[in-house]
Amino acid sequence: MTALHLSRDYSPPVGSSTVRRRKDRRTQALLIVAVFVAHCIALVSAGGFGVLQWTYPALALVVAALLYRMSPAHYLAFVWWLFFLSPFVRRIVDYHLSWNWANPINQSPLLAAAVCVFSIRLAGRKGNELNAIPLLLIFIGILFGYIIGLGNGGFVAASYAAFNWLMPPILCFHIACYHQHFTEFRDMLIRTFIWGGLITGAYGVMQYFYLPRWDAEWVIRSQIFGQVGVGVPFPYSIRVFSTMNSPVPFASVMMAMIIIILNTRHPLRWFAAPPVLISLLLSIVRTAWGGLAVAWLYTIVRLRTSATVRQLLVAACVLVMALPLLADETVSNLVNKRFETLLKLTDDTSYGARSELYQNVLIAVSKNFIGNGLGATGTATKLNNQGSMGEYGDFDSGLLEIPFNLGWPGAFLYVIGVLWLVCAGLLHRCGGGANHQWNVACGGIVLGTLSECFLTNSLTAGVGMIFWCFLGMLLAEKAHARAG
Repeated sequence: MTALHLSRDYSPPVGSSTVRRRKDRRTQALLIVAVFVAHCIALVSAGGFGVLQWTYPALALVVAALLYRMSPAHYLAFVWWLFFLSPFVRRIVDYHLSWNWANPINQSPLLAAAVCVFSIRLAGRKGNELNAIPLLLIFIGILFGYIIGLGNGGFVAASYAAFNWLMPPILCFHIACYHQHFTEFRDMLIRTFIWGGLITGAYGVMQYFYLPRWDAEWVIRSQIFGQVGVGVPFPYSIRVFSTMNSPVPFASVMMAMIIIILNTRHPLRWFAAPPVLISLLLSIVRTAWGGLAVAWLYTIVRLRTSATVRQLLVAACVLVMALPLLADETVSNLVNKRFETLLKLTDDTSYGARSELYQNVLIAVSKNFIGNGLGATGTATKLNNQGSMGEYGDFDSGLLEIPFNLGWPGAFLYVIGVLWLVCAGLLHRCGGGANHQWNVACGGIVLGTLSECFLTNSLTAGVGMIFWCFLGMLLAEKAHARAG
């Protein structure tokens, strides 16, 4: 029902043979994914965790390659499900084996996303060159940082970081190039994010009240507990991160899911909305809360009056449905205490740590024109530090991290490319009807995620996938409307 409603504006008339081919591709794609899921269940049931940690990423890459050729929409959905669930699978494996900070399962989502690098071959097609030029600027900026990183951090750390910086923009370009599949992408993303919100949101709520042993052990082993991590690894004290690696990417995904829930008519949204909202609050990530405010404000301003009123009514209903859990004393106290820190930033521990970091980094950036190179920040520092975060492993400013890694020349090219694509996507006037509301929602998610750059790098790795995926959808709609 929802898919038909959302596809009404753009879907061309199709013959019975075309419909049959689509159904056949859908059946084949679902069968391939079912084989992947069955392989995971079989190995977990048999206790083959040592095998699973290697077959999971390998088979994920194979499945992604098959789906890429067979059904671009199912390929996109598969990549997102890997982002949602792979960290959870990794924790289960580590719990039954031993802690492995370099567990290959962690790389499965980006490996699957890397398959779409073959879409670069489409850069020469008519219309695609408009997106290829800013993408080229982004690539050159990253290449500059990579060359510097090779000298400072070594091949492994620099290459790992470059992989995390490159894959999200390539996925964006892939979506834009396959604009003829726009309606399929849109409908698949709606289903994926609403089902994903229901599953990850419910697990996140459960995680707060009953922390599973594999999650608690992973928090301790990975040393991300404490005030700037995930809190204390006990029920009622944990900062929710659900099936993902940490609260920040989880909260950013929840932010995107809420915007999608408010702007679509999928019947499952009423079940997904309460756990998504509650788990976002329980993540205690103020950056994502601010991103949600930016995204929602953008949609309210851009939507027509009737759609805005309908969205506000949906939001009110969601809030009422979430009240039973929000009324819990431990939940309300935790959330209220975190909200109070927004009014008393000078008394906040994380604010003090960030202020000190910004002062040190500003001095370092102003004195180092060519930057420190890729691999100097984030999880890439573990590769040169025996599995522990380096000095700048926890880098809480995306704006400063760009020149810190890419240097001023690379940062200039990178930022110009990003702003070029953002303007190309947001300044385009989309069609009316359901497509208008969907594109406004995508624009809200893009701006909301981009606003998080002030406190975290929301353009790379997992969080970056949110920004670049929905930016790709805006560019795809623009190309689709121009071609149709």
